Amino acid sequence: MQSVDAVLGQAAADLDAIGARWAVIGAIQADAGLIYGNYIHSEMPGTGKVAGVESNSGTSPLVIEHNTIGVGASRAYAFGLFPGHNPQANRYIDGNLLAGGSYVIYGGDSAAEPSSNIQVTGNRFSRAFYPRGGYYGPVAHYRSGGPKNAWYASFWDDTLAPVPAPCAGLAPFPPDRRDQMAVRPPSAAITAPVT
Repeated sequence: MQSVDAVLGQAAADLDAIGARWAVIGAIQADAGLIYGNYIHSEMPGTGKVAGVESNSGTSPLVIEHNTIGVGASRAYAFGLFPGHNPQANRYIDGNLLAGGSYVIYGGDSAAEPSSNIQVTGNRFSRAFYPRGGYYGPVAHYRSGGPKNAWYASFWDDTLAPVPAPCAGLAPFPPDRRDQMAVRPPSAAITAPVT
């Protein structure tokens, strides 16, 4: 296994080679728009909340694409969708390198505010900080069966083995059932925003 410094250092070099726009230490909070080509990191373990990218509800399109997001703290996340006073919808998380946190991704679903059109496609999950990507696993609060939700073509960065879609519902990704879950085929198209 490569060290955190080696993985994130190589990621930073790769982003520099393609002309990445920003290197951010800390978090980006956005409920709509485009976050593209950034190196977002906070490798310091700690007990406080540390985030990569966070959205606190909304239905306007939010695209998180071609970023490297590494968060070393176990009480954090690389990408967090949280329903506030509105549901999470129309979120496109594509082609990123993601690592760290309690879970790498919090998928925006809750019983009171169900998510829709949350598309997690073509991402690589790194084990640079934790053997399961995040301290507890790669994803929580993602509803595989939610309207227009899609999870496919995401892989572990070190082995290229698929990271299957989590179980439907609010339960965190159960490590002992990974082999029983199907990966959505990469031919599935990104759908139009929910209105």
